[in-house]
Amino acid sequence: MSKKKYDEKYIADVQKKLNEVMYQEPCPQDWSQFCLNVRQVMIAAATIYGNSTDEDKHKLRGLLQELVVDCVIPNLQEWDIYYSKKQNQE
Repeated sequence: MSKKKYDEKYIADVQKKLNEVMYQEPCPQDWSQFCLNVRQVMIAAATIYGNSTDEDKHKLRGLLQELVVDCVIPNLQEWDIYYSKKQNQE
């Protein structure tokens, strides 16, 4: 099976968009925004890459674990610290 060849301009545009999404600053700190984004990412990944084989499910689990460990947990910790400080000031 040969790999599909993509247009260089298309790949450059895709890379630019991926960089904007993955490395945007600042990242949203609102609970509803990043919680919804994790859900949307998982739905999109399952739709695009599949969710029917054991291998698909294993890869989706890996993606979810990465999102939770790298995004959700640090944001929850920061969110908790922010609101704990805010409540102590009141």
